[in-house]
Amino acid sequence: MQMKETPSRKAKIFCVLLVAAAAIAFTAAGIWQMGIYNDLTRKCTAQVTGTVVNESRHIRREFHPSAENKYLTGKYWCHIEVETDGVFKLTDIYANDESEQKGDIIPIFYDPDDPDVYYLGDRVDNYNTASVFAYGAGGVTLLLDLLLVRAVSDKSKKSR
Repeated sequence: MQMKETPSRKAKIFCVLLVAAAAIAFTAAGIWQMGIYNDLTRKCTAQVTGTVVNESRHIRREFHPSAENKYLTGKYWCHIEVETDGVFKLTDIYANDESEQKGDIIPIFYDPDDPDVYYLGDRVDNYNTASVFAYGAGGVTLLLDLLLVRAVSDKSKKSR
C-alpha cells in the first residue's frame, strides 16, 4: 500500500481541530486553577498559626488519627501542630515539605464559614502559578494553530 504525497483535506482539518482542542483544554485548565486560587483567597480570611514539629525524608505510613493530610504527596513531608482558635478544629496537619524547618511558624488561612476549606501559608500561590502556565500553554498552542491554519490554507491555494 502506497501513501499519498500530500495529506488529504480531512487530515489537515483534523490536525487543525486537534491543536485547537488542546488550546481550549489548556485555557480551561488555567480558568479552573485561577478559580480555585480566587475562591481560596476570597473565602479564607481567618488565620491561625502552626508550628513545624517534625520533618521527614521518607514515606510515612502511620499518622496521628486526627491529623489532616490532604496536602501530602510524595515522601518529603512535615508535621504541623496547629494553635486552634475554637473555629478551626484541626490540631495536626501533615503536608509536603516545601523548605520548612523544624520550629518554623506557618500561617494557616481558613474560611470562617467552612473551616474545612483552608490553605497553608503561601501554598495557594501554586494555583496561581499553574494557571499562568496553563494560560501560556494555551496561548502558544493557539498561535501554533493559527500558523497551522495559515500553512494549510497557503498550500490549498497553491495546489489549485
